[in-house]
Amino acid sequence: MINIDFTAAPDLRLKSRVQWSNYELDFEKTSGVAFIQDASYKLNNWSFSARMAFFDTEGNQNRQYAYERDVLYAFSIPAYSGRGIRNYFLVQHRASRKIDVWARIARTTFYDRDEIGTGLEGIDGDKRTEIKVQVRYKLN
Repeated sequence: MINIDFTAAPDLRLKSRVQWSNYELDFEKTSGVAFIQDASYKLNNWSFSARMAFFDTEGNQNRQYAYERDVLYAFSIPAYSGRGIRNYFLVQHRASRKIDVWARIARTTFYDRDEIGTGLEGIDGDKRTEIKVQVRYKLN
């Protein structure tokens, strides 16, 4: 794994990561790689975070995992498996001393399949989109 963390401006931070793995079982070798670019920006009471990740893995043995920023008290560590791209955009806003708002949209697009998941979680198509919105009101 290689990480590069760069502060481009006082309120703009960029992170780049390359991670990979190799797997061998019964003389069958597979590999996986993920290229991840993060950006975060703060402006007054607003915070913005975004990611673009490209991944290419040969099977589930080499799926790549990467922590993602999320709404308050939630976390996301998706498995990048197959070939595709994953993006997310997170907005945080401190509306007042008592109100905070988060909104997040994430999308995974697979280049190697036309169906995602199985059973009741199956999706016809090559894209999966997740949307989260959270509002916190402090009583104190």
